[in-house]
Amino acid sequence: MGWKHEYTWETLFHFICGECKNWWSYAGIIEKREDGKDQSMICPHCGYKASIKMKEGFKHNGKES
Repeated sequence: MGWKHEYTWETLFHFICGECKNWWSYAGIIEKREDGKDQSMICPHCGYKASIKMKEGFKHNGKES
């Protein structure tokens, strides 16, 4: 019997900056904050920091945002 293929997986998020409108990707996990505040990201292009939200009309697990 031969070797089996192994794999890992990741979640890939695509962001569009609210200021400069450039996009970037983030591979990882975005967890809800324990203090109840919104998560934020900093744009790697212009440095603008803002809270994040799922894009309107995007479907995740069959449910639209």
